[in-house]
This record gives sequence, C-alpha cells and structure tokens, in this order.
Amino acid sequence: MDTAGRIRFKDYHKLLSILPNVYSNCLSGDFVNFKIMEAFGAPIVPQIMRSSLQTMLSLIEVPDQRSCGSCARFIELFANYHAEALAILPPDALRRILQRAEEWTAQDEIQHHASGAIRSIARFVAKSDSPAAKTISSALAAGDAVPQALCALVRAVLRSDDSKPHAEAFFTLAVAFRASVGPALQLLRNERLAGALVEILSKRFIKR
Repeated sequence: MDTAGRIRFKDYHKLLSILPNVYSNCLSGDFVNFKIMEAFGAPIVPQIMRSSLQTMLSLIEVPDQRSCGSCARFIELFANYHAEALAILPPDALRRILQRAEEWTAQDEIQHHASGAIRSIARFVAKSDSPAAKTISSALAAGDAVPQALCALVRAVLRSDDSKPHAEAFFTLAVAFRASVGPALQLLRNERLAGALVEILSKRFIKR
C-alpha cells in the first residue's frame, strides 16, 4: 500500500472509531435523551435502535483497536439503557457480539469495557423476565459462546491488576447462564485453569 493509501486507510479507521462514540453519547443522553422519547412513544426510537445495532454489527468486525474499544463501550451502554432492543437481532448476531466482547477481554486497553459489555448483557438476562430477556437468553445459550466468555473472564481476572470488573462480569454471566458453568469448567480443566476458577469462586464477589 502506498503512502496515500495508508493515509486513507488511517482516516477511514479514525471515522469508524468515532461512530460508536457518537452512538454511545446519544444512548447515554449526552446528545438526545432517548428515554424521554421512548416515554412519549416517539416512533423514531425503534428505527434508531435498529440502525445503531446494524451499524455496530459491521463495526465490531473492524480489526482496529480504537474502533474495538469504542464498540465495547457502546455495547456496554446499549445493554445498560436499551437491552431489550438487542432481542431484535438474529441469534447468530447476538452470539457474535458476545464472542467479540470475549475476544476484547484479552486486550489490555479495552478489557474493562469488554467485561462491562458482557456484564451488562448478562445482568439484563438475569434480572428481567421479559420476553426480550428470554429471547436473548435462548440465543446466547445455544452453542459455546457463554462457556467461552466465562473462560475468557477467568483469564482476565488472572492477568489483570484490577480484576474486580472481570470477576463481577464472570459472576453475573454465571448467574444468568448457570447451565454453562459446567462446560466452562471443563474447558478450564483442559487449560489447567480449574484451580484458578475455584479460587475466584471461593472469594465470592470479591471484597468491596
């Protein structure tokens, strides 16, 4: 790639890293308070939710760390404020979001946002009995996305100097998907990390 091509590529990735931040600011009420719009039944809100999620599904595949960090923050905020809207996604898209968040837990600069994204989704599934929560739960329970995410969080706890966010994400995900703990434990045994999981469990939710 020539110099001009590299500059265009860099500018393109810079734009992609900005987009999730714009969405995140909108979702958190910094630009527009969507909660107020929802309360008044604004018909544009579902369209915005669908559009932002579709854009994010494209952006999470971009191998640029700045974009990944922005996407992790977006998913965390989206699940905090509008988790029920995730149910409009097809099951494979939901699993892909969880898989990407799991992969991001291995990147030091964005690992806490990644764990926050996992925790936010799991908390909605664990605490809500809405049809949306059940849809998300069923989609994520299929396959090995949840056991893999649990294993990734254990690795993050062991690797990180600030392990509390990862441990909290682990426990929240384990509570939301109890049936996935056994398969995760088997995977950890294969990696000889089962002892580490026992240690984490023994600390419960870690001293606050």
